Amino acid sequence: MGSNNTRIRGVALELLFVDGPMTVDALRDALQRAGGIRVVPSQQKITALLTRTLQVEAVGSTKVQTHNGWEYQTLYDLNRRVIQNLDDVELTTPYSHLPPTLKEKTGRCVECKLIRLIPDGYETCLFCQRL
Repeated sequence: MGSNNTRIRGVALELLFVDGPMTVDALRDALQRAGGIRVVPSQQKITALLTRTLQVEAVGSTKVQTHNGWEYQTLYDLNRRVIQNLDDVELTTPYSHLPPTLKEKTGRCVECKLIRLIPDGYETCLFCQRL
């Protein structure tokens, strides 16, 4: 299941970068249209995946009509203060989610002490540089 979560996380981050903030329902529909994922997870699993991903943050809520009335749903988006282009997604990925080839290129950030991919010529991670 871990590789499926990694694949879903990657596609979801790209969709959020391109399409902007969206609810879990909208993201689930976009994942189904995007392809490459055999089984699109339930709303609860997508919510759990997004809340555990450091690159994603809740940016507000929107009122949505459901089959039994209206409800407020959380809007999720990338942390736009840190992720300014699609290449920044790789630099902000936590060590545990990196493929083995990229784990070899990581280093420890001098400020936050986390192991991350650090841009060439810097000693701090992208989070510490931009926040």
